[in-house]
Order: sequence, then C-alpha cells, then structure tokens
Amino acid sequence: MNKFFTSTASLSAYSKWVLICLIVDKTTGDELSKNDFIKRGCPYNKFSVVVDELLNINAISKFKVEHFKRGRPTLSYNFIYDKPNDVSKLISSEMLAKLEKFKLRVPVRLVWSFFALNQDEHGYIEGFTMASIAKACGLESPQLKTAIKLLKNGNLISQPVTGCTIKKYYSVTPKVKKGLIGSEANNLKRSSVFKIKKGNQASNIYLMVIPLINSQIKNKKPNLYTAVFLPLLLDPPHRRESLFMELLRLENKWLDSDTKQKDEIQFLKQQPTQVFDYFDDVLFRLASYGLLRLLNKTGHVLKPISEEDAFNQILSPANFEFMAAIHGRLISVLIGSFANLLIHYILFNLYQNRCDITLPTIPSKQEYLSWVTSLGCTDKNIDIELIKTPTKVVHPDISSIENLVISSSIDFSDKVNITNMDVDFRDPKSNLESGQHPVFQCAPDSFAHFYRAVITSERL
Repeated sequence: MNKFFTSTASLSAYSKWVLICLIVDKTTGDELSKNDFIKRGCPYNKFSVVVDELLNINAISKFKVEHFKRGRPTLSYNFIYDKPNDVSKLISSEMLAKLEKFKLRVPVRLVWSFFALNQDEHGYIEGFTMASIAKACGLESPQLKTAIKLLKNGNLISQPVTGCTIKKYYSVTPKVKKGLIGSEANNLKRSSVFKIKKGNQASNIYLMVIPLINSQIKNKKPNLYTAVFLPLLLDPPHRRESLFMELLRLENKWLDSDTKQKDEIQFLKQQPTQVFDYFDDVLFRLASYGLLRLLNKTGHVLKPISEEDAFNQILSPANFEFMAAIHGRLISVLIGSFANLLIHYILFNLYQNRCDITLPTIPSKQEYLSWVTSLGCTDKNIDIELIKTPTKVVHPDISSIENLVISSSIDFSDKVNITNMDVDFRDPKSNLESGQHPVFQCAPDSFAHFYRAVITSERL
C-alpha cells in the first residue's frame, strides 16, 4: 500500500482528502486560511476536526494574525507537511480539477486517490480487499461500494476482475477434505482488480469475431469461456470440438493421457457460476497483460503468459514451487494456455489484414514477432485491455454475438486494413458507444493452421 495511506491511518476521510489537495497544489511554508480548507472539500461543520487532525500529524502549524480592528485575532496556518511521498507525481492538479468538474463527493474522490496512488505501471490496482480499501480511506463499506459505483459510471475506473470465493475441495472419498492450499480445508477469497482510466489517451475500439465456444455444461452460463475446461478434462477429443478446445488440447498433451486428474475435475465441478465468471475475468486480465508485454517490447517470447503468471493470479499466496500439491493448479495451467491463444487470435486477425503485402501468409517466428512489436509505438504508456461485455455485430455478411472487444491507445490503421461495421454494445451500464467500429474475422481453420505452423513449431 502507498506510504501516504499507511502514514495517515489516524486521519478521517476529509482530512486525508484535504491533505492530498494541499500536497498537490501547495508548497511547504505556504500560508493557509480557513477558505483554503473549505475550497478543498472540507465542510464547514468538519473544519475544526480536520484542522485538529492535521495539526496532530504536523501537517500544518497554527499562528495568529495580528490586526488593528477590535475582536479576536484571525487564526491562520502554515503548511509544513514534509514527509516523503509521491502524491504530486501520481496525482496532478489537472486531475483534481477534473474530479471537481464531476461534482463527486469527498469520499468518492478519496477512493479514486487510493487507486491512483496504488496503481502499477499499467494502471491496475490489485491485491487489496474491499475491507482494506475502506479502512485505508476511513470509510464504511457502503460508502466504498457507492464510491466505486460512481467512479465506474463516470468512466474514471474499470473493474476488469470481480472478486469471489473459490470453494474448498470436498473429496469424493468419505471423511476426506482437502483445501486449495496445501491440506488446509479453507475457501480461498479472491479480491477484485481495478484499473485507472487514463483520460489523456484516446481509446480505439476493435472487435474480433470468434467461433462459438460451446461449454457443453449444464447449469453454467453458455457464454463463459472457462466453462469449456470441464469437457476438456472429462471427455475424450472428438471431431466437432470448437477451435479453442482443439488448440487447448494441442498445448496441453496431458489432457489426453489415461491418468485423468479426478480430484481436479471434482474441484471444478463443485465451483459455483461466480467462480467461472472470476476465471473468465482472470483470463481476460492475463490476455491484456500479455498483449502489453508484446507491444511494449518487454518480452521476446511468443507465449508471454507463463504458467506461473496464471498460477499467481488465481492461487496466490500459494507457492508456485509446490504447485503439484494444490487443487486448482491444472485450471491455472489451462487459463494461461487459453490467454496465449486469445492473444495470438487477436494478433492473427490483425496480421491477416496487414497493409504490408510483402510479408508471407505464414511467416517465420522471427518475422511474426518483428511485425507484432512494430504495432507498438515509442510511447511506453501503451494501454490495451480486453473488455468482457455483450455485443452484436451486424454486417451484410456477418451477424455475430460472440466477439472479443479490445480497447487500445494504439491506432492500428496505419499498419492494418480496417473494415468498420455496425456494433451494438448491449450492456446498458457500459460506457462503450454503439456505432461503427473496426471488426475483424478470420476462418477458424486458418488460425488453427497458423498457430500450429508458427506458434507451436520449432522452426525459426
């Protein structure tokens, strides 16, 4: 957690917010009047409390201003907060002005500040429970939930991953219970992941039509990507498997072995639909992260998501070194494989529509990787995210409700031939605007051939 929130644990929400504003737009030694506090969000009825709390942590000092009129001398204050912090680096005065324009209440602004101060290099905030965020901000749980809802409605943050509780595994063997981590029979609570919206970057929306993913599972939502893991684990391969099931088998030869992981199958069967929703969120989060790695040129491998990446997202704080003893480990392996498949399905759709016709239809690994990295730009603050939202694409030759939605700060139009189609974003809570957007489609067999020839082959 950012040092600002750990060092101001004793402050109320209003005091924290006023101090953040003072750090951003004041310098040590500046004189402060009562009006300086009020215009920074301090209510009149909380002025005394805010001042006392800031005095107690030596953020301000008090002195009297002498004057020649009768009456009590006016109290003024000096701003003396000098503790090391990076508040002014991560929060700009322009952003504070934007929050003011939204007319958000102080608790909502403070929650946004918590996210801004605890984001990683790509704008993600993860590893914090709702209780820990509420405590850090000095808010009650209902206040936090309201603040997050308002920030999402204002398109100031997104929530790529919604937390859940992964149920402990009950063995089919009577009187035997095994937990997710080691042998402890405990549920595993997973926290949500949030993302700060970068308002200074233009967002380009792209859609990839995908083949129907048939989960073949009763009592599970049909549009859940990761629900396909059950038939993968349970059933032998057959001719009419979907594209992604076929390629997941290709990537994970152990699926077709005679030694089925019965405990893993039972573990997956016992999970409620909310857990599959969570697995889908993690899948999209990992795919977004892998695309960032490739486009930022921070990795030179064609499979940017490792088994450890997926394992840590789903099963931390369990130790990856003891992966074999943990239920859910094979699910994390499949999610990592699936994330790499989605990454290259997206990139193949772009490559298939490349402007450079001199490149071969089936490139070598080096040619493909070089082209992929050329899609990036010199700006290291590339933003790209897969968004899980219901859509419908309508075109004379296409009518699809199975689509990947990608939001990116990169405009691919100088490297890729674009075809705009009518897109209907069907979630009324979504901030995405229906209308004309670039849509890509490829033949499943073409991608399968490409994936075998380029991604999984040994040739360079």
